[in-house]
Amino acid sequence: MIEIQRIPKRLAIAEDLPRLEELLCNAKQQMAKDGVTQWTSDYPNREHLLQDITKQQLWVFGDAIKAMVVLEKQSTLWHVKRLVVDARFSGDGIASSILETIKQSMMERVWVSSSNLVTVSLWTRFHGKIKRPTN
Repeated sequence: MIEIQRIPKRLAIAEDLPRLEELLCNAKQQMAKDGVTQWTSDYPNREHLLQDITKQQLWVFGDAIKAMVVLEKQSTLWHVKRLVVDARFSGDGIASSILETIKQSMMERVWVSSSNLVTVSLWTRFHGKIKRPTN
């Protein structure tokens, strides 16, 4: 397992877009293969990534960008979106480490989409219940 503290992390910048799009494309293919229908050919896309970068919500991990995640503040919740790990590093514990770091850093509640069973499984295995946003 890779400790996320040892992987450099930073906010994404526009120059990262080619690598981020590559990660996104590969993730969409893997999700489709696994039967996860949360993402489509049109969502998320380059424009979503640019919006996330502009809002300073998109974090990247590793000098060569091994992973990315969007952290979006919604009222009293932090919404974890677009958690993607390069398939070459799948199974190294990067996603779990990212979620653990988020949990430790965010003293408030965290929300992950219930339609992505992989993320739900990771979160519940390490952190318990999934919180639902309240409107």
